[in-house]
Amino acid sequence: MQPAEIRKVIDKWADLIVELGAEYTWVQIFENKGAMMGCSNPHPHCQVWASNFLPNEAALAERCQRDFLQKHGEPLLLQYARMETQAQQFWGLFSW
Repeated sequence: MQPAEIRKVIDKWADLIVELGAEYTWVQIFENKGAMMGCSNPHPHCQVWASNFLPNEAALAERCQRDFLQKHGEPLLLQYARMETQAQQFWGLFSW
C-alpha cells in the first residue's frame, strides 16, 4: 500500500472510534492474523470490537491508572513520559 492509502485506512479507524465510542464504552481495533491464529478468514485482516463493558485487562489498567492519579496527582503515563525525556536529555550530555 502507498502512504496515502494507508492514511485513508487510519483515518477510517479514527472515524470508527469516534462513531462507536459515542455509543460503546470500549472500542478496539486490531489485526487478526488470519489462519496463523486459527481464524476462518485465512489472510490477515483488521477487526473492530465494540462493547458496553471494559475487558478485564483494560479494566485493571484503568483502575491502576486512576489509583496512581489519586495518589500522585498526575497521570502515570505523563510522569513516565517526563522521566523518559529527562533521561534522554541526561544521556545526550555524553558524547560516545
